[in-house]
Amino acid sequence: MEEKDADEEIKKIKEINVGIYIFQAKPLFETLPEVGNSNSQGEYYLPDVIKIYIENNLPVLPIITENIEETQGINDIEQLKAAEQTLLQRNQPE
Repeated sequence: MEEKDADEEIKKIKEINVGIYIFQAKPLFETLPEVGNSNSQGEYYLPDVIKIYIENNLPVLPIITENIEETQGINDIEQLKAAEQTLLQRNQPE
């Protein structure tokens, strides 16, 4: 759920969806027509597929990471440099 669409109770949840998914193609493409755009942005959100899967008893497996660095997005050169620094530091011998 996008923050703009979240109520106060939802905003109390401390876990986030980093937007990394693995789907089997057939069930995904069968489910996509069920995704609506009834939200403040009028957009279609891929994470809505998860709720539909659960409602239809299709398997969903969340993976929780303890290392937030593993989930950082890279959208510009500065974020790329930061990710590179993280990897360089991680790979340095002690």
